[in-house]
This record gives sequence, structure tokens and C-alpha cells, in this order.
Amino acid sequence: MNFTILSFLFALVVWAHPCDKKGVPLNKEFDVKVGQEVTVEGEGLKIGFASVGEDSRCPEGVNCIWAGNGKVVVKLQKGKSTASVELNTGVNPKRHSYMGYEVTLVALRPHPKVNTTIAAKDYIATLMVSKR
Repeated sequence: MNFTILSFLFALVVWAHPCDKKGVPLNKEFDVKVGQEVTVEGEGLKIGFASVGEDSRCPEGVNCIWAGNGKVVVKLQKGKSTASVELNTGVNPKRHSYMGYEVTLVALRPHPKVNTTIAAKDYIATLMVSKR
């Protein structure tokens, strides 16, 4: 009986725990949420979406002179080497070279709306990693 209860609790914890996404491929776009970390398949490269540093993008339904910019902070790790980089949607840099790889910010969602605030946990970055 105790084994059954422990097995059920373990399964519940594993199911409910926000596990990191694993195994994203090279040269294909993938989504990552704030606080989430992914590993590039077969490369030993880890990429984490740390935060949104800025979101001045023009809200939906508004005519703006400038499209604005979304800036994300991405953490990179390969072996013992680590880096924290800022990537942008509207200005450079939109990509960063790191240890033989190029990490590109493709998009940032959701897009701002008038008179609304986007919670940090709701942001999703679309990234792509390629070898240089």
C-alpha cells in the first residue's frame, strides 16, 4: 500500500513539475518561455530565456512612428563556459555568436495591446540556433 501511494505521489510531482524542454534541433525555430531552459540536440549547448529586458513594441491597433523593440536576455552555456546576452526584435543585435553557434531571436510573443500589461511569465521567445 505504501509503495502504491509513493508511486502515485512521485508520478504526480513529475507530472505537475514544470520540466525544462529538452532536445531542440539545430537550424529550426523553437519556442521557449521565460525561466525555461532548452538543450540543443547532440551539441551540449544549453539556452535559457532569462527575462524580457524591454518591450517598447507598438501595441496592436495603434499607428506608431516606430515599430519599437522587444529585448530579451538569454543565458548560454556549453561545458563550463557561460554567457548572458541581449537579443532584440527591432534593432541589432538580433543574433549572437557563441562558441561556434549563432543564436537568433526570431520573434517575441505575445504582442503588446493597448492598456494591458504582459506578465513576465507569459512571454515566449522564438529562437533558432545554427552552427557557424
